[in-house]
Amino acid sequence: MWSIFRLSVMVFCLTALTVTAEHDTSIQIIAGAETHGMIEACDCYQDPGGGLLKRSTVIKSTGKRDSFLLLDAGGFSAGGIYDSYSEGRAGDSLRTIITIRGMVAIGYDAAAIGDEELQYGGAWIVKQAKAAGLPLVSANLFTKKGKPLASTYVLVKKGGKTFAVTGLTTNEKLFSTDTTVTVGDPFKSLSRIWQEIVECSDYQIILSHLGQEKSEALADSFPECDIIVNGHRKSDQNPVLLTGKTPVMQFGFQGKSLSFAEWDLREGKLEINRKKWLHVGLQVPDDSSIVSFLKAEKVESRPVYDLYIMSQCPYGIQALSSFVEFVKVFKKNDWNIQFIGSVENDTALSSLHGKEEVEDEQIWLAVKHNYPERWLEFLELRSKSFVPTASILQKMKIDMEKIQKWINLKGRLELTSHYQRSSRLNIKASPTLMLNNTPLEMQITRDRLAKFHCDKIDGSYAECRKLPECFEDSDCKKKGKIGRCNENKKCVFQDAVPFTFTVLVADSTFQHPEKTIIATTEELFPGVKVNVVTLGSADGKQIISKFNPDALPFYLFSREVKQAYNFTSVESGLIEKNGSLIFKDGIVSRNYLIKRSPKKGEMTLFIDPFFPQIQLILDSFLSDTTILQNSQILPAFFHDPSTSMRGTEQWFRIEEAARWLAVAKFDAQKYLHYLKEYAKSPGSSFWLEICSKAGLDADSVSIHASSEMNQIGKHWNLLKNIQINEPVTLLVDNKELVKLHSEKELETFLQNRKKLSF
Repeated sequence: MWSIFRLSVMVFCLTALTVTAEHDTSIQIIAGAETHGMIEACDCYQDPGGGLLKRSTVIKSTGKRDSFLLLDAGGFSAGGIYDSYSEGRAGDSLRTIITIRGMVAIGYDAAAIGDEELQYGGAWIVKQAKAAGLPLVSANLFTKKGKPLASTYVLVKKGGKTFAVTGLTTNEKLFSTDTTVTVGDPFKSLSRIWQEIVECSDYQIILSHLGQEKSEALADSFPECDIIVNGHRKSDQNPVLLTGKTPVMQFGFQGKSLSFAEWDLREGKLEINRKKWLHVGLQVPDDSSIVSFLKAEKVESRPVYDLYIMSQCPYGIQALSSFVEFVKVFKKNDWNIQFIGSVENDTALSSLHGKEEVEDEQIWLAVKHNYPERWLEFLELRSKSFVPTASILQKMKIDMEKIQKWINLKGRLELTSHYQRSSRLNIKASPTLMLNNTPLEMQITRDRLAKFHCDKIDGSYAECRKLPECFEDSDCKKKGKIGRCNENKKCVFQDAVPFTFTVLVADSTFQHPEKTIIATTEELFPGVKVNVVTLGSADGKQIISKFNPDALPFYLFSREVKQAYNFTSVESGLIEKNGSLIFKDGIVSRNYLIKRSPKKGEMTLFIDPFFPQIQLILDSFLSDTTILQNSQILPAFFHDPSTSMRGTEQWFRIEEAARWLAVAKFDAQKYLHYLKEYAKSPGSSFWLEICSKAGLDADSVSIHASSEMNQIGKHWNLLKNIQINEPVTLLVDNKELVKLHSEKELETFLQNRKKLSF
């Protein structure tokens, strides 16, 4: 089969290469990935924008379509775990079809098949792309018969030159995928056809849906490759990475930015001329030429509930019982049971309750896949009796031989996708309930689920009319009123005590912690009137003069709050000052340090040495060379060194912080090298080896660190005074604190800061 395929490819190559030679010229490439079926712009609070309609406008404004290559490294389908607008399987599959048609209308030259594209079946995505005219590529996806699922590569002519574009698909599965498709080793699969690709083309491009680390590694295995386009995941926010042998173009999540690069075609080589992000913001108009057919088809939206549990967790089983009762009544929803665990060393499955739980969950999945019509029956029986699963299968008269055969063939692979999914979403608590990939913070009972669904999603069910009006006081809400849930489960209301809540904020900040405090205050006190005042206003200056706060946001309650319902719930956190009530120090978060002198352009990254994702954070921060000239990295810890016990984790964290400070002070040129080596194994006790790899003398570091331990109290005072109480915090311009939880948040911040600086 492969020999026939190779022969047909070579004939195709000979035809494609009969091109008249032209003078050296230039080519522009626009690339992206991970757009997740976003047709319209995200209306999210942080980093809004993106969407196919606005993306089309940005792309078309770049220049004539025949002057650039337009590429996608996969993840364009709706319905994956990062799709914030999931509409159920039917709705998401239709949105994927519309996305494909839109990509064709815009003029995409090629798109890789990512893991998201396989959730509807390999044959399905290939069929839809073929019908619409979208060139899909993957060199490592095969059917059961060993045939390539899609084109292994395509040839595209631009500027009188031939570009070969191939694709690679990750074998990481975050959801159930098509079992009729085999994901081959990306490096070995591409090696089989690489020589043909080189012979067929002037330039070679790999659309790598493997993630940044593996995308960069491709350069070593395929040195002739001219450009790699990364998809799946990244740890760097630059549009093009130029650190390795081959340039790597990046992606913007949900299509909110596109990687753009202009290349000079010189003597058979591509030399980069310029690179940048093309930002797809809310201010970009929709492309009217494709609006009509993208919005023409509609399908009924179906909410998707995902219940994450551990099969041996009593709390998870209790929640499952309520969840089953809920889905039996509310049948117009899509729902899934997902398992929580981890995959160690890419193969070993690990769960909190041990090997027995891993084996048990494979049995559950075997029932689901072999007896889908009895899946709900199984869940109901399993959730009502904490007996061995085998006993339930015997009661249901399930064929155990059939179950075991499926487990032997597919059990571990299927459970791996569950564990990888929960790990990527950082779900560790059983139970955890998600609606359309968004956590639902609520008690999981049948009636509460029903109440939520009727009030927020769909009240057309007859069951909705049977539910009580309330379960507790928090269910009774009316503006300006205090609501109580009486013994008859009815809401009764009375007038709330009016008072003023004044919030003093900086004129402009990247984050807004006051929004959470305002929302909580409005939740607690129906009679509150919120008055937001900016620092530069006359009222703001008056508050500064009267109260002299150290940091913002600064909050003032008028004295009437003392008569308000619920005052006792906040009373212990307040003190009286100058006729008002204010929060005690440390009760609420501040992010703008009024009394520190501004230092425009400076940035300090405070990071906990034991933070698990420290390597990703450092990679993202250090990759932006424009900020390194005016930035520094300092350790964060959260306990007073004078009271910390030796031998505890807190003490080890402080000892490592002292080493950081010692290297930064006495061998500054090797400080970043030390941090990079340390970040490969955060919390490691093998710091002698880390020093060696960083080119440092361990004895000198030890001596200097001991002296720094005597001065560590000064650093603790700095951390305490500016309220560094999170693992990752940026101090920007010596004034504003930006708290971060992941490298993605850091990337978003750095990108937004760049936009504002131009």
